[in-house]
Amino acid sequence: MPYRTARGRPTGTPHLPPPRSVGRKHPVLRKRMGDLSHFRRRTMRRAFPVGREFTRNESVRPRVQASQKADEYPRKLPVPYFRRTLRPRRQSRPECPGPNQSRDDRKTDMAAEISGVGDVASFYEGLGQVLNIAWGENLHYGYWEDDADDSTVEVATARLTDLLISLLDPAPGAGVLDIGCGVGKPALQLVAARKARVTGISISDVEVKQATQRAAEAGRSDLAAFRNADVQDLPFDDNSFDGAWAVESLLHVPDRGRALAETARVLRPGGRLVIADTVQRPPLDAEARAVLDEFRTSYHVSAYATADEYRGLLTANGFVDIDIRDISDKVVRTGMIMADAVEARRDELARIDGPEPVDQYIGLMRRAAASPGIGYLVIAATRDPASTS
Repeated sequence: MPYRTARGRPTGTPHLPPPRSVGRKHPVLRKRMGDLSHFRRRTMRRAFPVGREFTRNESVRPRVQASQKADEYPRKLPVPYFRRTLRPRRQSRPECPGPNQSRDDRKTDMAAEISGVGDVASFYEGLGQVLNIAWGENLHYGYWEDDADDSTVEVATARLTDLLISLLDPAPGAGVLDIGCGVGKPALQLVAARKARVTGISISDVEVKQATQRAAEAGRSDLAAFRNADVQDLPFDDNSFDGAWAVESLLHVPDRGRALAETARVLRPGGRLVIADTVQRPPLDAEARAVLDEFRTSYHVSAYATADEYRGLLTANGFVDIDIRDISDKVVRTGMIMADAVEARRDELARIDGPEPVDQYIGLMRRAAASPGIGYLVIAATRDPASTS
């Protein structure tokens, strides 16, 4: 019997592999499509066009969702949210380039140097979808005044943004750099409150697209713009901004000192920097250390800094008037409420990804919220007005 495809086309089409090599040389094609890398998916599209099935010895055919027709290639592969967000991060990265390297050399080495950038981008692209279901549009901690404060998550997260705006205190028309802009909600709140010109950066193309769309829908595209960029190698000229803030983003940066040096470079002398970040609160017992390590690995945290380490890094990079506030008691409720929100939608999320990863996420958030080893700082600093470089 001649070897033919399911649609009756004879073999010999140039882009098809030899018939006898299909099953043995492509065992990975038997795996679930959602587990394949982008390169393998692309390779399979080229090697096995839609609707072709090899009927000699064994059939090799991409699996499709039940809701799709048999001859349709899945346009968007289902990627599990929790499994994508809670996978272990890579532990090693190459050494940073030397201080004598040119900026062009450093840009060339950036992809190899920062091994976690792609992981962090994928993490937030997956986590953002989960939190949009269970949490809302503000992907950061909430601020509650006291135990009697029964504010909603939306009110509490907006309140924290208001606190950061008051510390940044930009004048109307001032240029502000939003480091790790997420989907743009804090940036648009800043624009609405102070009429500042905000440039948001993210290493996630998905977040940049969502933030840009959100600004257009709000009619704020003239004051809020978003682009893909890395804070460790900012694509802006020296002295480009009047202010900058980093809302829960520096914890993911492999080289926090380099990020602060770049931020200082693009800030004008006298420019303000505001940071909101989770930190390590020593001393740590064995249990607190275990929770911190689990949280760090699951959330792609490069390293948890302490208040003293932040002060030292800011001073070393030309910042003065450093004001560090520990507001852990105001935001600690966030973890428990986030876990409750996910648990309330557990069945819905479990259908997407299975119950075990969802339960793992809920348990981790509860342990982190109860751990004394994880704190939360709000920091304000000024680039030295006497600085000339």
